[in-house]
Amino acid sequence: MKNKVLSTVRQLLMPLLKREGNDVFQRQKLIVFLSCVVLTLVLVPCHFIGMVEASDLVLKLLSVLMITTSVTMLVLVLTGRLTVSKALGIQGIVFVVILSVKIVYIALALPNMTYLIPVNEFIVVMAITIVAMCHIRHVPFIMCGLFIVVLTIGNIFVKTKSLDDFNFIFIGFILFLCLLGPTMIYNVDKMRRDYERFKKDEEALISVVRMNHKEIYNYIAMSRNSEPTEKEVDHFFSILSEKAKRNIIRAVEMKIAGENANTERLKRTFPMFTPSEIAVVSLILQGKRLSEICNLTGKSENNINTVRSHIRKKLALNPNEDLREALMMKI
Repeated sequence: MKNKVLSTVRQLLMPLLKREGNDVFQRQKLIVFLSCVVLTLVLVPCHFIGMVEASDLVLKLLSVLMITTSVTMLVLVLTGRLTVSKALGIQGIVFVVILSVKIVYIALALPNMTYLIPVNEFIVVMAITIVAMCHIRHVPFIMCGLFIVVLTIGNIFVKTKSLDDFNFIFIGFILFLCLLGPTMIYNVDKMRRDYERFKKDEEALISVVRMNHKEIYNYIAMSRNSEPTEKEVDHFFSILSEKAKRNIIRAVEMKIAGENANTERLKRTFPMFTPSEIAVVSLILQGKRLSEICNLTGKSENNINTVRSHIRKKLALNPNEDLREALMMKI
C-alpha cells in the first residue's frame, strides 16, 4: 500500500518537476509551494481535533477554507492550469484574507480569546515572508496592505496595551518586508541575467575552443601555473580527445608561427634591440599595460620599466613622447 501511494505521488509530481524544475529559481518556488501545501494539510487539521485555536464553528469553517484553497492550488498546478508563481500568489492572498477574517472575528466575537490574534498575525507574517522570498511581484504589497488594514481594525475593537505594542512591532516588520521584497526581486533578477549571460559565454567558449567542461577546467588549472610541470601537462593531454589535441596543437603552431614572423620583422626594424627588448616592444605594440606585460613575461615592474628606459634611450625619445606611438611610426 505504501509503495502504491509513493508511486502515485511520483507519477503526479514528475510532469510538474520536469515542467518547473529546469530553472533554479522556479525550482525554489516549487519547493516552497509544495512545502506550504504539506504544512497546511498537516497543521490545519490539528484545529479540528482541538490541538490549536478555539473550538468555534466559524474558525473551523475558515480552517476548512484554507485546506480547500491549498488543495485547489495544488490540483491546478499539477494539471498545468496555473504556474507555481500564480498559485503561490493566489494562495498567499487568500490565506491573508482568511486569517484577517479570523483576527477580526476573534476581536469582535471572542474577546476572551484575544491571545489567538498574535498567533494568526504571526502566520500572516510568515505567509508574506514566503511570498516575498519567492520573488513574486506586487503580491507582497497586496498582502501587506490587507494585513495593516486588519491590524488597524483589531486595534479599534481590542483595547489592550500589550496587544497594541505587539501590533506596532508587526506593522514595522511588515513595512520592512515591503522594502525588502523589491530589493530581493531586483537582486534575484540580476543574478538570473548574470547566470544566463554566463551560460551563453560558456557555450560560446566551448564552441570556439571545441573542448568540453572537464578539458577547459583542467586547461585553466594548468595555465594558472607559470611553469607547469611535465606531470601536469601529461595529465591535461591525457583527458583530451584526439580532436581537441589536434585543435590545440594547430592553434599553438599558428600562434608560434605568427609570433616568430612578428619577432623577425621587429628584429629587422630594430636591429639595436636585445631579444628581451624585442619581446617587450611586441607587447607594447599590442597595447598591453605594464601589469599585463609583467604577467606575460614573468618579470617585475622594475625590470620592465628598466627595459622600457633602454628602449626609449635607443630610440632617442624625449620624456614627453609616447613610446607606443613612436614604435608604431617606425614600423
